[in-house]
Amino acid sequence: MSLGKAAALSLFLALVFLFYKFKSKRLVFSLFTFLFLLLAFIFFQSFWEGLLFRLSRVFVDVSSQFRFQELQTCLNIVKNHFLTGVGAGQQIIYYSRYLFPGYEQLVNNFFLQALIDLGVLGLGLVLFIVVSIFRKARELGGKIGSSYRPLFWGMLASLIAVFLNGQVEVTLFALPYGIIFWLFLGGFINLEKNKYENKYNYN
Repeated sequence: MSLGKAAALSLFLALVFLFYKFKSKRLVFSLFTFLFLLLAFIFFQSFWEGLLFRLSRVFVDVSSQFRFQELQTCLNIVKNHFLTGVGAGQQIIYYSRYLFPGYEQLVNNFFLQALIDLGVLGLGLVLFIVVSIFRKARELGGKIGSSYRPLFWGMLASLIAVFLNGQVEVTLFALPYGIIFWLFLGGFINLEKNKYENKYNYN
């Protein structure tokens, strides 16, 4: 959060989602949030001042200007390789050619990364995976028992934050993020199985 405006925004929206879902806990959440902000402002005032300064310059700072330049570069690459893409792992070569020599970063959007690497078919596959994940989450929502529901909503809020942050940060395609994400998703999908295993522990 100290470095990324998108991370802060993603976290905020995930917390808003939780606030909406836990209707009986809204007063507790509100009091906790107020206390947290008060203590954070007292003990980490310089951090908040820096964050507010960065947010106030969200469209004019160097990082945002680079994102706009990067987006234009992505569109130029996609225009010439729309159907098949440039090939997995080749995007860095094109970035080094069109942006800066020796620049070796992935695209700051995992949908664009898929489109550049694998073309429109690869983008379609990524969209299919994303839709399937949230459809599965919707199915699980009707099957999870009350004891696991807080964990379910918390993990779903985390997924929302990941996908929102993935629109402006390197996530899922970067190996460390990808490993953590798929391990997390495996635990999330298996919540339904855990309710049967846990049934006997309560009796």
